[in-house]
Amino acid sequence: MKKNLLFLFIGICIVSGLNAQPSRSEAKLAADCYNNAYYNNYASGKAFYYHDVYRNDPLSFWTLAEAIETMIDAAVISKDNGLRNAVSDLFYGFVDLHGSNWSNNIYNDDLIWGALMGARAYLMHGDSYMKDIAKFNFDLVWDRGWDNTIDGGIWWTTNRQTKNACVNAPAALTAMFLFYITGESHYKTKAENIISWMNDKLYENGKINGAINRNFVITEGPRTYTQGTYIGACNELFAITDNNSYLSNSIEAMNFTRNQMCNSNGLLPDEYDTFDCQAFKGIFARWACKFVADRGLAGTYGAWLNYNAQQAWDNRNSSGLMWGQWWHRAPDAYLNAWESSSGVAIMNNVHLFNDLKSTGISSMLEKSGDYNIGFSVLPNPANEYFIVDMGMELGNINVMDMSGKIVLTKAEVSGETEVNINRLERGIYFVVMEKHNQVRTEKLIVE
Repeated sequence: MKKNLLFLFIGICIVSGLNAQPSRSEAKLAADCYNNAYYNNYASGKAFYYHDVYRNDPLSFWTLAEAIETMIDAAVISKDNGLRNAVSDLFYGFVDLHGSNWSNNIYNDDLIWGALMGARAYLMHGDSYMKDIAKFNFDLVWDRGWDNTIDGGIWWTTNRQTKNACVNAPAALTAMFLFYITGESHYKTKAENIISWMNDKLYENGKINGAINRNFVITEGPRTYTQGTYIGACNELFAITDNNSYLSNSIEAMNFTRNQMCNSNGLLPDEYDTFDCQAFKGIFARWACKFVADRGLAGTYGAWLNYNAQQAWDNRNSSGLMWGQWWHRAPDAYLNAWESSSGVAIMNNVHLFNDLKSTGISSMLEKSGDYNIGFSVLPNPANEYFIVDMGMELGNINVMDMSGKIVLTKAEVSGETEVNINRLERGIYFVVMEKHNQVRTEKLIVE
């Protein structure tokens, strides 16, 4: 009955126009309001987010890392240099607070959230220090966390009592990002191994159970943020491998979240049982929206996600701050920065699929335009050259790095065109073909 009501509601949204989402200018305003309340640029090139509106202490380790990810989202969508610079300052403030070696933190998931933030900050800034920190701390978690107890998986903490989705799902996602930015294939293998283990031990028809103990007993149920990071990891693996099981599992996880975890109107749960839970759905929104954009599924999920974004914004307080309880108005008196981040995340990320072309390379695995124009990149992976089959008509070829910078160009070419790449560093690039005002983007792995 709940599923039928949800589909009816989404259908009504589409017919009546209720699937409208906050505009880009409103998404930028939400980020600005957030920064006005919580941002502290305490030194040149260093910043953090305060814990709450009282502006005393900073957010704790993992919540600060994820708040920084929210600002990465906003900078990507708005293309605002002020927000982009804030991301760099926040990264260096994070390192100032926590150092570059996080081995003294017993929580492996904390390290993974920090590494994921660092990898995304690197993609935005190209700062090798960001990449190095992300790589070092991911490797640290892998070395101390993965073993064959419970047939694989990463331990939640150094106490080694349970293996949890909250570390394994984002670890698989982080491994894929490290594969993109380093070109080292062992990271892709690690992501595949993690997801294979999760599918065997935690996955259940789209539900991602939260944890399993040494006796192979499930000890936690699903949460929105682990649904989202699992979807995100499978989305990246599908893009690389074309293995349809990753796609089908992502769709099942999306459907479970929408049909079983939301209320009858499709509103994501507030998850306010502990402080850590209050912004879980912002993480879900980040990777769910990217999945919808990458796979062209706005017609299936767009109305639902837009509705959540609009509900969050409609229930903001007088300072433009949102919270995690999107079904009623955020209070004016007290809010914390963690709960306020989820609305900013979904307001910005819905624009990944609402206006896909304007986000450019930031969607990372974006493919746009007419898929019937005839286009192939071979060999892939490549190390000396690749060949693009342009067909009979003239077109242009651009090769972009992960930041969107054009590193190679060939103009007005046709037929089979060889592109020399022996001067490119190994990693992930994008080959963008333009022909007849149509655009097609293919990912290229340079080894």
